[in-house]
Amino acid sequence: MKIAFLFPGQGAQKVGMGKDLYEDYEEVRNVFKKASEFSKIDIATLCFNGIRKEYTGEYTETEEIGEDLIKTENTQLAIATLSLAILEILKRENINAQIACGLSLGEYPALIYSGFINFEDGIKLLKERGYLMQNKLPKKEYLMAAVIGLNSKNIEDICMKIRKQNKFVVPSNYNYQNQTVISGEKEAVEEACEILKNKGAKKVVLLKTSGPFHTSELEEAKELYKKELEKITFNKESKKTKVIKNIDGTFYSEKDNMVETLSNHIVSPVRFDKTIRLMEQNGIDTYVEIGPGKSLSGFIKKEVKDEIKRISNLNIFVFSQRLASVNRYNKLKEENEEYYDPKFLPVIGKYDNRSNTYNIKNITKYLGEKKEINVIPYNILYFEAAEENNVADLFLRLKRNLIKEDRLDDNYLFMQAVEDLVNKILRKLQELQKKMRWKNVNN
Repeated sequence: MKIAFLFPGQGAQKVGMGKDLYEDYEEVRNVFKKASEFSKIDIATLCFNGIRKEYTGEYTETEEIGEDLIKTENTQLAIATLSLAILEILKRENINAQIACGLSLGEYPALIYSGFINFEDGIKLLKERGYLMQNKLPKKEYLMAAVIGLNSKNIEDICMKIRKQNKFVVPSNYNYQNQTVISGEKEAVEEACEILKNKGAKKVVLLKTSGPFHTSELEEAKELYKKELEKITFNKESKKTKVIKNIDGTFYSEKDNMVETLSNHIVSPVRFDKTIRLMEQNGIDTYVEIGPGKSLSGFIKKEVKDEIKRISNLNIFVFSQRLASVNRYNKLKEENEEYYDPKFLPVIGKYDNRSNTYNIKNITKYLGEKKEINVIPYNILYFEAAEENNVADLFLRLKRNLIKEDRLDDNYLFMQAVEDLVNKILRKLQELQKKMRWKNVNN
């Protein structure tokens, strides 16, 4: 198994993120405390209640729900802190990555994890980066929009035509081959969106952001940020964990000028499409998204769907609050031996090249080889259902429809086998609940 850690960028935030982990893990609380001390901001209150407050030494409980979390100068700190806190849990369970990468601000947790930047410097840089990206912009109205279902060359051409009319709009994020984000002046972006829809874009989604990130409009922020970067000592010695650069989809190396790379990062398009390809080329078969949301996992799933037949053991994990759910399950089990909740049981399956189906034999084989059952890695086909904790509902719904249509095909047989397997797992869980560990995923 070759693992990559993926760190999300701005837009993944939501009020309440990480609260379960904060309550369940001392390691998480310690990371939040250190990040708050270095930034002088109560990051726990920011994450859990959406309110920015000065750090006074402990988390401030409040019923008020604010909107400070969506502001760039706060968002970057909040998401990065949660990602770094989750890393401590994985570290405790001895789960490590061969490659780390992120989307925009997510590159910073990746660099901290690998040791290029120390924790304190990383937090201080993110605070300054967020402030500059929000406050050092020309006084204009800006928009960002995700364009889905149209290749990037068409998008680039249309943006170019609009810029010839002295209007500013450019591609800023190449997420995967069929999703590109455009950024620029409000009217220019709106015009581009209408043209792109007419050209065949399946969907155009306006993003909740406060600026035209990763464009030349942030040139002033870039120059000011460079001065902050010049104060930092970077560790560029060879790393066990490689980090991929957003700006060109290549690995960081000892030869890189970190000041130039990270300052240019603010104004350069994000090439996550190239990042995905580099991970594939290096044999990554397990992707672990670390932080709130599941956007990067979605990009991976979309990008590699045509290679599923070749990558028969592809695993995708979203590590947000799932581990906390398992811990709550254990606590409830101790209090009530009759309690169990199948929603905590995503299903594993592997693609069968011969029949073009997900074969239950692989599931039963997995079960037979393991002495302990834990959070089970789930397959691409049922990714969304597993993440939303409605796998059981999905199977029941599909099963009813298939019975109604008298379709006793491979899919029906697969679901029937899964149903039997789930019952078997539930029985095993009752026996093994005290031994449940996330690390079994890595065994």
